[in-house]
Amino acid sequence: CGSTTLLADILAESGFEMKVFDIFYETDKSVLENKYDFVVSTEVVEHLNNPLREFKKLFAILIQNGVLAVMTRIYEDSIDFKTWHYKNDCTHIGFYSIETFDWLAENLGVKYKQIESDIFVFEFK
Repeated sequence: CGSTTLLADILAESGFEMKVFDIFYETDKSVLENKYDFVVSTEVVEHLNNPLREFKKLFAILIQNGVLAVMTRIYEDSIDFKTWHYKNDCTHIGFYSIETFDWLAENLGVKYKQIESDIFVFEFK
């Protein structure tokens, strides 16, 4: 969730019961022992040093037919990596393409849809 819980607060105001976790800011790991209808990951996956392991953990806390929403910038061939602003954040150590998400979906047995240029929704069946 980062240093603020803004998205969780907005969703809570809309009637969703929210739990938050962040390795640095919201460190109560007990929330990772529950099952959820949905998990939202906003600007997180580019920080992961072992994305496959972490995606598996996220799907493990979803109920059947649960949803994982991921927001991250996508690298495309049209982007000049040398000048791409997104890679200039020194905490961004992994970058994703549509092919990456295709591979993750296939290897994790899930389906996904691209909702916006940087928002992807994975369904755990």
